[in-house]
Amino acid sequence: MQYIIYMDDIEKKCIYEMLEYANRVQGEMKRSAKKSFSRGVASQYIRGLSEPTVLEREYEIMFSLNGWLPVALEDGVDTFDMKPGLLGSPKAKISKAGDRYMNIPVFKAAFKNPYLTAAKVSPFRTVSDKSKPDSWIHPGLMSRNLFGKAILKVS
Repeated sequence: MQYIIYMDDIEKKCIYEMLEYANRVQGEMKRSAKKSFSRGVASQYIRGLSEPTVLEREYEIMFSLNGWLPVALEDGVDTFDMKPGLLGSPKAKISKAGDRYMNIPVFKAAFKNPYLTAAKVSPFRTVSDKSKPDSWIHPGLMSRNLFGKAILKVS
């Protein structure tokens, strides 16, 4: 008695296994994001993950991480000036003198100082063309490498 296994069957099995592996990696990335980030940031990171797809070359599965914040969290970002981006927003206004400005809400963390109350601190901060050059410098983000960690954990 002879049994024949067709290449198509083997290819389908391999591709299925690869998709399963990619889904396990993504599942681990999602779990890590929920543990590592606040709920809002984690949901943004998770929304940035695309569905795994089989590439035409076969035996390659691809998924991507989309969006500035998810990629910045994964790869890290050096210190940068937020002022050009904020003033380039369509929400930025122009003063009578012709200077761009924008009011930025301050997050709750700013009110954790027990000596300050919301009455003493404005819940907004203003960025404008007149702001000091170093007043809107972001310290950057450290790479979290959730993809690399997920690969190691799933393997």
